[in-house]
Amino acid sequence: MAKIYHLLYTSRMNEVMTPHQLSTLVKSSAIRNEKSHLTGFLMEREGYFMQLLEGEEDTVLTTFTRIEVDPRHDDVLILADAHSDARLLPDWHMAEIEWTEGMLHSEELLALFERSREALPFNQPGEILRLIERFCAAAHKK
Repeated sequence: MAKIYHLLYTSRMNEVMTPHQLSTLVKSSAIRNEKSHLTGFLMEREGYFMQLLEGEEDTVLTTFTRIEVDPRHDDVLILADAHSDARLLPDWHMAEIEWTEGMLHSEELLALFERSREALPFNQPGEILRLIERFCAAAHKK
């Protein structure tokens, strides 16, 4: 079985999106991702996106290349990427996760949004992905 490639990035929105625009983006991404056998999530907070993509490495990287040039955002920064034996979100072709202050691991996730690895209790990509794995496991149970 092929290894699953995970890529986590943040970016800054060029224009504020309405909830309807964000929902439309997530729905169209889910359709495209399902055809490409990708899974992941998209989260928005105060003008920034955080997205996890997972699937075959070539497919993830092709999708990410398209995302990087999307004019709706800029300042794209890869926070972590790694291979593993399993998907974190096998049933989510593109989940929209709404930010709430009380969410599990909110302080660590906030530091990721702010792209401040110095503010995190860890600084290795593998540790960041383990945080995302714990977060996804908790969000997936809801």
